Amino acid sequence: MAILLSLRIGMLGMSLATMTGMLLSGLVFDACGFFNVPVQPFGALRAVALVMMLIGLAVALNLPQHLKKHGHQISFTTVLWFLLGCGSGAMMTTQGAINAIARVELHSVLFCSWLSLIVTMLLVLLFALMRRQSPLRLLTIKVKGRYWIFIGGFVGATNIAANAYLVPIIGAGTLMTLSVAGQLSCALLMDHIGMWEQPVRRVQPAQIVGLLLIISAVALIRLL
Repeated sequence: MAILLSLRIGMLGMSLATMTGMLLSGLVFDACGFFNVPVQPFGALRAVALVMMLIGLAVALNLPQHLKKHGHQISFTTVLWFLLGCGSGAMMTTQGAINAIARVELHSVLFCSWLSLIVTMLLVLLFALMRRQSPLRLLTIKVKGRYWIFIGGFVGATNIAANAYLVPIIGAGTLMTLSVAGQLSCALLMDHIGMWEQPVRRVQPAQIVGLLLIISAVALIRLL
């Protein structure tokens, strides 16, 4: 889904849409107690925190500058793709809540992660076969010393396990906000130093301010 969204609305649009979906759905899950998530009422402080998060997200991703340059290209179709991206972000929240239930039923974070990864593998294999793409294509990958390209699976498994463990403890809203803050921090660092063959894009002070707004929102939700 991320690849498809990036092709349709660009990396910025994809990031903004999925993160917005994660933030909003996390607070909704907390307020409604979906999938046995601990209920945390949506009050005035959480409303302020939500506004801070959305502003921080827009600033960290340089949204005002992007709209100034490309705002005239936004169409109804673009809005629909953005909403689809928000739905994709909400699915991440849903996955974390469901995996938390699976962890309790299986009495194991590891087996919960294993179950999720098996289902994912089978679905991807099915879609590949439907598109007549042989899994043997994996054998043609050319590493050329870049062995770090294989850590994506490790990162995914770690994310599944962490979500399953943390959702019941800190709630979906806080977890999704922390996830967004972590993603942005890592993305800014990777851009700034050109990590893993990424082009160097120096971090701007405004982006740091945006990130600090998101971190402040987390503190507002958890400490007050």
